[in-house]
Amino acid sequence: MKPSIYVIFYIAYSLNNTIQTQIESIQTTEVTGEKNTSFLNKSVAYASDQVKSIPKTDIISIYSGSLKIGEAWQDWALDQVFSEHDKTFDLFDVRHKVQLKGFNNSWPYYLKVSHVLPLSPDELDEWDPHDDSSNPYNVEIAYPWGVAFGFNMNGEPKVDATGNIDTDYAQWTVSKPVTAADDMNGDAFRPVISWKSTGTYATMDIRIEAKFAHFVGGKYLFIWNRD
Repeated sequence: MKPSIYVIFYIAYSLNNTIQTQIESIQTTEVTGEKNTSFLNKSVAYASDQVKSIPKTDIISIYSGSLKIGEAWQDWALDQVFSEHDKTFDLFDVRHKVQLKGFNNSWPYYLKVSHVLPLSPDELDEWDPHDDSSNPYNVEIAYPWGVAFGFNMNGEPKVDATGNIDTDYAQWTVSKPVTAADDMNGDAFRPVISWKSTGTYATMDIRIEAKFAHFVGGKYLFIWNRD
């Protein structure tokens, strides 16, 4: 049974222009429960390169003082579509996976993932999954991207998806009640976006935010903040 008293920890993490055709190490960071963290790592992929499933992986560790309370794992892969020879657009998709893990009597209960296309010539096409709250969570991006798969999350959290093809962003919030017995620990969330690019580069901004609960005793303490 979960304890009844919690401290809420908040992390924020961003990568800017993350997509690149060469594998490079991604910075990692450790953050305390009292602060959020945000940093930028700039890199791009040339649209003319033969890009296919270029992966990157990184880990964020969350501490309260010297006590480790959680980790956020994420990886993603960029695909360029070559089955459609469009003279105007280069076609890309990014398959993203984020997994939260709790340590030392702590557990995740909230995740927000944002995908933004910052260059004005780029046009968002689709994002998935859409709103859902039970297994399987289905992803389907139509032809010519041809992305289709389902995935399960043990805690069956609620997924709220929003997006805007005019401002070129997609965002998902994945959440359970903070006291839920079947929390999100170990669940892997797998969003995908697809877009059309007319520029020289394939560029996307990725941001994740997560909240963990940790038993302390005494009262609720909300000690996270935003810049």
